[in-house]
Amino acid sequence: MKSLRLFRGLGKGAVIIGVGIFFLFIAAGPGWTQQKPKTIRLGHATSGTSPYNYVKFFTEKFAEKTKEYSSGKLEVKLFPDFQLGDEQAMAQATRQGSQEMVVLAINNLAPFAPAVGAFSLPYLYETPDQLFKIEARMTEEINQWVVKAAGVRILDWGWGGFRVLTNSARPVKNLNDLKGLRIRVPKNDIMLGTFKSWGITPLPLAWGETFQALQQKVIDGQENPYSVIIGSKFFEVQKYITDIDYTGNVAPLVISEKFYSNLSLDLQQALLKAAADAREFNRKWMKEFEATLRKEAESKGMVLNGRPNDFPEWVKLAKGIWPNYTESIGGGNKSQGEEVLNKFLSARDK
Repeated sequence: MKSLRLFRGLGKGAVIIGVGIFFLFIAAGPGWTQQKPKTIRLGHATSGTSPYNYVKFFTEKFAEKTKEYSSGKLEVKLFPDFQLGDEQAMAQATRQGSQEMVVLAINNLAPFAPAVGAFSLPYLYETPDQLFKIEARMTEEINQWVVKAAGVRILDWGWGGFRVLTNSARPVKNLNDLKGLRIRVPKNDIMLGTFKSWGITPLPLAWGETFQALQQKVIDGQENPYSVIIGSKFFEVQKYITDIDYTGNVAPLVISEKFYSNLSLDLQQALLKAAADAREFNRKWMKEFEATLRKEAESKGMVLNGRPNDFPEWVKLAKGIWPNYTESIGGGNKSQGEEVLNKFLSARDK
């Protein structure tokens, strides 16, 4: 009776409000307690529409699997084509936590985490399998360096194929053919040093300016994998391809450590599982599509010259620069850089 008097004491208005809230919950159904998914902005600098762009398929698979493995709690939104800035700008934003994720060329992560610069050493690996061994055996240790130095974490690795040389002037079949050509190379000391070892002065032009510079004949050529050459339509401004294969497009899938560390363990595991699936999908796609990319280049009028006739000389000269860069990959400490390099080589050859 006491509780009944209390209920009556609430008044007619309170009862009406209470009944209204009850029916709102009923109308909302079982999903009324569900939270909106966390949004992950994933940027990259390559085409989001090209059927030849490995980054497109790599990131799309990651987004699909993240939604699946997180049961919809995480949603990856993709921002291709420089929408969030160039690669170094996105790397900086991801470091600061103002952007959640980025896929970028390893040479654009190296300025913030010097140890990963070892991936750019010419002819460090000569087959994809050698590279994959390094990645599989070194990721945990690499993340110890990268998290500390750059405030980001590598979830997994994308692969875009070996970097080859294109130009519009003449076939490059030996080192002498290279001399005098104006070649765009990324702004990376090791990659620039590699071309200098071959007797030319490369030009560190920004990626966003490269196509126009080729079109206007400001430069003669550039180096990138077949997937990028076709995806970026370089066949419109380039004629000849030489398979110098001095390094490859190692494309880490990078996440802000600040964002990652604030996720629950189950969501962290969902991201890692999604990244592993995307990696395997990417490698299978690249293996199956490599021949198609070469045929596509030929169909667009490009001339494929294969490897240079004096390829061993290219390798010898390029490997000769390794000692010049152990200090840089050691973050200013030569002995530490030598230790990093030895770990990479051991992982490759183990």
